[in-house]
Amino acid sequence: MFASLSIDSVLAQENSGNCPKDRKRKSCQENVANLTNTLPDDVFENMFASLAIQDSRVASTASTRSWKRGPIILDDKILAEGNSDCTTSTDFRRPRSETFIERANEVLLQHDGTGVRVFQVRFDLNSTHAAHLDKWVQFASEVGAKYLKLSLGKNKTSCPEHLVTANRYSFPLHCFGDGQKRTSIRKLDLRNCKFTPPLDSSAFSSILYLFLIRVTITDSGVQNICSCCPFLSFLRLGRCDDLVNVRISHEALFHLDIFHCNKLVSIEIHASRLLGFQYDGQEAHINYASTPNMRFLVNKFGNRNCSLPNNLDAMRRISRITLTFFSPSEEPDCMLYAKKFMALQSIHLFILPSWNNVLAIANLLKATPDLKRLRLEARSGDHHYRDDVQLQVS
Repeated sequence: MFASLSIDSVLAQENSGNCPKDRKRKSCQENVANLTNTLPDDVFENMFASLAIQDSRVASTASTRSWKRGPIILDDKILAEGNSDCTTSTDFRRPRSETFIERANEVLLQHDGTGVRVFQVRFDLNSTHAAHLDKWVQFASEVGAKYLKLSLGKNKTSCPEHLVTANRYSFPLHCFGDGQKRTSIRKLDLRNCKFTPPLDSSAFSSILYLFLIRVTITDSGVQNICSCCPFLSFLRLGRCDDLVNVRISHEALFHLDIFHCNKLVSIEIHASRLLGFQYDGQEAHINYASTPNMRFLVNKFGNRNCSLPNNLDAMRRISRITLTFFSPSEEPDCMLYAKKFMALQSIHLFILPSWNNVLAIANLLKATPDLKRLRLEARSGDHHYRDDVQLQVS
């Protein structure tokens, strides 16, 4: 709806007069104002989210709603917006982080604190900027933001990894009071941060979606998440390299996504309502201790072939599985599955060209007689052939 909407089309920058053209322009502005004032809040906020902050200021004059009332996204765009302001001088010798903090504080000072459903900070900051970041998180908490995202630091940097992780910003638990007052945040997305959730606190009980990417968190911290976020439905752990033996025990969790946690050894899952689980990374022992309602499963081991879980027969509702065959399967992996998996209706396989892999797939098909959809994707790699193998599928 707003793909072709521009600020120039909403407002005329020239001074208005009494000529017919000016009266027509004024009428158009009034029509635009009436349109924006009648839009639903979520549509209005999505429109503003796609505009730069400076453009939002201009657009606000076409509506009785203030530009200050809407989502807050603090990223490197505010640096350019500040430079385009002729009243503001720019010292290019200053660190970009100082300029960014100054611009961000200006934006927050001018905001009236209403209608902030989304609050995002996306910039290369760390623990040395904790005082400012704490204030911004406090602001998001006080104005009732529903979605809070902190994406700090760069995914690729020339600095040694241990220095990057040591200087990560620690998410401020104290900004949420003494733990007795529930936060308004429903979705928390942290990247390049440290997160140490409390063992038992009602402050985070309203969180439904939690994304932790390149976050410093321990095994016990993950267990604390399960304890202090009773309504959590979606958990994603990515590139969290301090995780070793993860235990997920949560009765409300619907989806679990774990990828590229380089020190991970084992995963144990107790989640009776879990519908989907996705894993991508090095070989890890995965124990589906209690997942009776699982509907789909994606396993991608970076250094070995995937196979069906030993206790797949306990997942009576599972219908879709994605497996990966990175290398030629060994003889045990080619053995015919003794059990039949009647519920499986869709299988997605990533394979390297190999007769042994084809044998494994054939045996898998025999174990899934009610399969309705099979998708194969060949991956690049060395071809492996065995002249003494004959393939028979009945």
